[in-house]
Amino acid sequence: MVLALIAAACGSTGEDQQSTASESATTITADLRTAEEPTTADLQTAEEPTTAEDQQPTAGEPATTITTEVQTAEEPTTAEEPTTAEDQRSIVDEPATTVTTELQTAEEPTTGEAEAGGGPVTDEIRVAVLVDGEFVGSDGISETTRFRIGSVTKMFTGVVLSRLHADGLIDLDAPISTYLDIDSTVTTRDLLSHTAGLAADPPEDVVFEWAWQDMSEPLPPSTMIELTEFTDDRTMDYSNSGYLYAGQIIEAVTGQDAAEVFAERIYEPLGLTSTCWPGHDPDCETDVPGVMDTIAVGGDGSNALVEEFAAVDSLAHSAGVLVSTVEDLDRFLTALFNNQVAGTDEFLASTTDPQYQIPPASIFSILMSAYGLGVMVFYDGTVGHDGQTFGFMSSVTYNPDTNQSTIILVNDTTTNTDLILDQVVSTGTAPTADDVVSFR
Repeated sequence: MVLALIAAACGSTGEDQQSTASESATTITADLRTAEEPTTADLQTAEEPTTAEDQQPTAGEPATTITTEVQTAEEPTTAEEPTTAEDQRSIVDEPATTVTTELQTAEEPTTGEAEAGGGPVTDEIRVAVLVDGEFVGSDGISETTRFRIGSVTKMFTGVVLSRLHADGLIDLDAPISTYLDIDSTVTTRDLLSHTAGLAADPPEDVVFEWAWQDMSEPLPPSTMIELTEFTDDRTMDYSNSGYLYAGQIIEAVTGQDAAEVFAERIYEPLGLTSTCWPGHDPDCETDVPGVMDTIAVGGDGSNALVEEFAAVDSLAHSAGVLVSTVEDLDRFLTALFNNQVAGTDEFLASTTDPQYQIPPASIFSILMSAYGLGVMVFYDGTVGHDGQTFGFMSSVTYNPDTNQSTIILVNDTTTNTDLILDQVVSTGTAPTADDVVSFR
């Protein structure tokens, strides 16, 4: 679900890197941090313990096994010195200390081998880029390679609800209490434009750690919704929970799973043969594994393969669940913004209607001028969305002046898609796995 990069003014983390307003392929986290929030998933200060003993996982962090070997050949052991492996603790100043970290333990059946910095996990990173009609991909990657697209899903959710509005099944301006058992005057339009007054989502590291405990165990959308509440502040504030409510509305008014409505209203009419809803659609799997920088889940920043996605598939839902390809996304953007998708007048109007403009005082105004009904409007006139989820990032934009899409898909959690695009444009080649890691 949700979730990449915001300016340092928000309290940037290791995965948060600033994009300029003029860049068309801007990347934004599924949940942007404020200055009061922690700046890393596991912030350490000089006062924190520095011994190997103290490098133990806390509640909510992946179980970590730490093995410490202290070389003492040059320092004869006396009766007063510790003699057991447990007591041979090293301090920061001791150079002859080897610490080996293994992220995969009996309690972690859902991630692959983790290896800090590089190795077999990092080597799995692949990139697919479409720019100015030209495709560039890593070895073995094509325009039909499936990636998870995270919050780009929100564009599909906005289009579906716009079509349901056009068909008279919902009224975007009616209170959501019309469709859901909830006492609120908030409208569906408010949900889609992030102006519903929803308190901020749970912090990204908290959400990641929930799912990371057992990625094979489904987490219903209510897991996140129940931790948020409506307030009277209707200032634009990015909320995944709002899009989970939107998905519930889709299901309430159609009597179908949202996945089925997406297929009927978007994939099938447009011929998006590789776009699907994992956990619901048969054989809906990515063609590449997800590569997770474990700092996002309270780890040490080593890399781990994400092999199970049941928790993400259920929790992300209409806020960030979809799998797609460069080819399908280009077809979707081209048809949508050339007014070839019936019933999308409300969605398209939201890219130019002043009511969706973001106030200059908002932190979100750093990166975009407006947020419509599931669509970001950037200062250079392009429109689209960004996404981040476990092991994957994405950025899709469409330029109405040139009728060209720019699409970046990568199976890495915390890289900078702007830098990927820069390299593709400047060299005509896809960045290597090591390049992608260096862009983090």
